[in-house]
Amino acid sequence: MAVLGEIRKKTWLIFVVIGIAMLAFVAGDLFGENSKIKQLFTGDPNQIGSINGESIGINEYYSAQESVQNMLQQQGQNVSGNQLAQQTWSSLVSQKVLKQHAEKLGLKVSDDEFWNYVAQNFGMKSPAEAQQQIAQLEQAAASDPNMMQNYKGWLQTSEQIKLEILSRKYLSYVMAGTAVTGKEADLQQTYGGSNATIDYAFVDYKSLAKKLNVTISDDDINAYTSKFPKRFEANGLVKVAYTYFPAKASAQDDVVALGNIKKYLAQQIRHDEVNNVTDTIEAFGSTKNDSIFVSLNSDQPFISNYFSREDLAKANLTPEILEFFKTAQVGQVGGPYKVGDTYQIYKISKSKEVKDSVNSNTVYQIANLVKRIEPSKATTDAAFKNARTFAQNVENKTLNDFTAVAKKSNFVSGTSESIERFAPFVAQELPADQTDKILSWAFDKKTAQGATNLFTSENGDYIVVHLVNRFDKGLAAPSVVREFVEPILLQERISKLVDEKIGTGGIDAFIKQFGGAKATTAVNFGNSNIQGVGLEPRVVGAAFGVKPNTSSKAIAGNAGVFYITPKSQNVPTGQKGNMLLENLNRQLKGQVSQTLLPSLIQAADIKDNRDRIIK
Repeated sequence: MAVLGEIRKKTWLIFVVIGIAMLAFVAGDLFGENSKIKQLFTGDPNQIGSINGESIGINEYYSAQESVQNMLQQQGQNVSGNQLAQQTWSSLVSQKVLKQHAEKLGLKVSDDEFWNYVAQNFGMKSPAEAQQQIAQLEQAAASDPNMMQNYKGWLQTSEQIKLEILSRKYLSYVMAGTAVTGKEADLQQTYGGSNATIDYAFVDYKSLAKKLNVTISDDDINAYTSKFPKRFEANGLVKVAYTYFPAKASAQDDVVALGNIKKYLAQQIRHDEVNNVTDTIEAFGSTKNDSIFVSLNSDQPFISNYFSREDLAKANLTPEILEFFKTAQVGQVGGPYKVGDTYQIYKISKSKEVKDSVNSNTVYQIANLVKRIEPSKATTDAAFKNARTFAQNVENKTLNDFTAVAKKSNFVSGTSESIERFAPFVAQELPADQTDKILSWAFDKKTAQGATNLFTSENGDYIVVHLVNRFDKGLAAPSVVREFVEPILLQERISKLVDEKIGTGGIDAFIKQFGGAKATTAVNFGNSNIQGVGLEPRVVGAAFGVKPNTSSKAIAGNAGVFYITPKSQNVPTGQKGNMLLENLNRQLKGQVSQTLLPSLIQAADIKDNRDRIIK
């Protein structure tokens, strides 16, 4: 139990890493578009990166990518190349960080633990049977290439199993050393019973910035980020503008689609000019073989299942379709109904009685004729013409020109900032299938700032992309982090200026010079909420730290700068938190389980070299 003892001695470390994780949460997603944990990598070109000095070779990366891809395919997920790259990298980072920390504690996976896990999770009677089956697989792989593939798959799976067991062990040891003390519970009980009444006034930061003429320059932001290089270290980033030309069906295409599906409600005579054959197609309501009719004429396959009226009433269908199913009888046809980008006709095809020991119920087979509303050639040609003309007009122009031309023509356009090379998408409204190509082009050193390119999605949409700027790896540029850093600097600077101007004048001088109205409220130390304002932990903390009937200095709150005067303070003594211990421990363990891995990752030295290898 020496390891457990070491963890108990260093419980403080857990709170440190949790704190780091909270900073990471504020700064941005650990693996998202604005990652702050990756650093410049300049090493062996066969190494795709490193985690705390442990190299990740290109072969290891592609092997992991294959495993992730197979897993996603088994789950029925179809992801882009960038999404696959990001999931692979995230998986490798998580695995290596956990393994490194577990091994530092001396944790290992024994053979007994491994084979017990295999037997329990793969439906085998005993560990011995599991070993025997794997031995047989290994023997077969020596002479059969097909079995060799299975054996290689097993080797990958076995590594994942070991990591899973190791991760569980590590987490269990951490949890065993994580506990709330009785003294902490007593304090929490005291906090919950601590109440105060305060007079307060506040003015929001936007109004104060205007009155005090406070602005934040790029130099100010650089000075701040240089103090926290690890938090603001970023991979290469790009800023792009885009204009989207979706080749979606027009109103006229919709009319044509409706007219086409209505033809199936009556008998049709079709003549094949190539083969000089004339066919007669029955009306949907008259055909005797609904399954063949749907298979030949619908954009979706025939479903042979039977449904009760109750099943149909619960289905996720439009109100008009649900109304039809309430009373429709066998052979009856309903529609056409517009459902998303389709027109649909429903027919009650067959019915049968289903009996159980008590009741008899009628169930129905539904024939569903579906026709997609597709853009015509004229529509797609118009989209391409607009996209090509727009691309030509904005080539080598400024961002303002790009935006102005798009706005003038009422095209769908926007900008995306701080995009990493392996971001999962450029913008939510754009087709994801072009993300890889767009970012490969944008990060290509041959692509000059201000360049424009036209991309075509798999469904025929067009995207014109303008490269606004490209940032190298290193400390994030001010424009990239301004949204996050500027509010912090504004709060610091404004609260300091207000404090200097008010001096010892207190709340009344603050109201007189900057406005705001005095209000009175009750606050509780345990929740930091000010009614009608929101969470203000600094303000509530000051309510118990400033002497009664004495005005505070300027307090940099969340909503603005506050001044308060405590009117009364009630802090109970001798409180015992025994009743809270179980709940507090449960909360702490839940918090640790959620934040431990992100904390370890945030604290790790991670070097990402994918952009130099994967083009």
